[in-house]
Amino acid sequence: MQYQSPVTGKRRFIRLGTYPDTTLAKARKRCQESRDKVNVGIDPQIEREENALNQLKAEREANKQAEIDKGTGTVTQLFEAYINSLKEKGKRSYKDVQQLFTKDIKAKIGAKKARDVTPDEVKHIIRTVYQRGAKVRANHARTYIMAAYSFGIRSDNDPAANTPILFRIEHNPARDIPVPSKVTPGERNLSSEEVKELWDHLNESNMEHASKTAIRLLLATGGQRVEEVLGMRWDELDFKRKLWELPPARTKNDMSHVVPLSDLAISLIKSMRPIASKAMVFPKQNAADLPMPHHSLSQAVRRFCNPPMGKDGKPKSTPFPKFVPKDIRRTVKSRMGELGISKEIRDRLQNHAQNDVSSKHYDRYDYLEPKQQAIQAWADWLEQIITGDEQPTNVIQFTQEQNKP
Repeated sequence: MQYQSPVTGKRRFIRLGTYPDTTLAKARKRCQESRDKVNVGIDPQIEREENALNQLKAEREANKQAEIDKGTGTVTQLFEAYINSLKEKGKRSYKDVQQLFTKDIKAKIGAKKARDVTPDEVKHIIRTVYQRGAKVRANHARTYIMAAYSFGIRSDNDPAANTPILFRIEHNPARDIPVPSKVTPGERNLSSEEVKELWDHLNESNMEHASKTAIRLLLATGGQRVEEVLGMRWDELDFKRKLWELPPARTKNDMSHVVPLSDLAISLIKSMRPIASKAMVFPKQNAADLPMPHHSLSQAVRRFCNPPMGKDGKPKSTPFPKFVPKDIRRTVKSRMGELGISKEIRDRLQNHAQNDVSSKHYDRYDYLEPKQQAIQAWADWLEQIITGDEQPTNVIQFTQEQNKP
């Protein structure tokens, strides 16, 4: 088609097509469309060139974006990197994160680019967990997703990092989602009578020796964390000095922790020698270099408190009032308070985080003497409870001088 450009005023030609691919009818239609554009001041040839240029730019941008997408991490890659970072730091929580991701997250958004996940998708995941009655797990789902995304943002912006994958996350999709369920702190702690009953009842139960000993050792070591007791290693123990020394990699707050050992605790530990492995005091079955899993002890306690029914319709053993292993930590803390042991010493004995600057950097043998006094007082009380002797009427007071290292 020949026309005069309304833009330049010059005569121009525009190609309408090639016969036979373009029929005469199509050519006439295209000619009329071009004439209409000229009549309203548009140069169809300039428009066609601009359209071709824009298309070329779009294709280049699409190719560029495709290359970027190849190096942009998915949700699965984000969680894998986050879980690996927890492993490298020696955090025991990596197993919980891994399990929750596999069960509740991967199938829904695992294949998506991490940057493309919306708050609505995260909310749907958390709601699904919550609606099946797992309220605490729903809290964990929100916490783990938020933590993984925070990790991804830090990883992208870390100048020292040199990873082949970038997540390019612009916002944390879990940030503005409220905690789905308010969990009240546990209050279960065993009374003095229940401590005595528990110790005696373990003798009569058919629980395995390792589980019985672990429960008793939780009491005898002053309420240490369950994972730390189950992960006890022979090379951490010094029977001559009566000390159990946990390295930072084995503690929740990543700080060394020294636990004085009473004669009762030492005797319980030594009773494990016939079934222990070379490294572990409480080895995992069929994996001697690994510790007994937390869930194995929890399952044993559940059966202990709610024994299976026999053929006669009666429990095979006498049920014990419901408790979980971590309740022992609270039990010891409470009963020690009744003995007059100060909260500071109880906190240090159980390795609670100390937030002041001096506590964060204190020598691991600081407060050892008052901790030894506290553990001895606790052992004396515990043995009196176990043997059924008359409980002491004197309350042990720890003065400020005794609390100092």
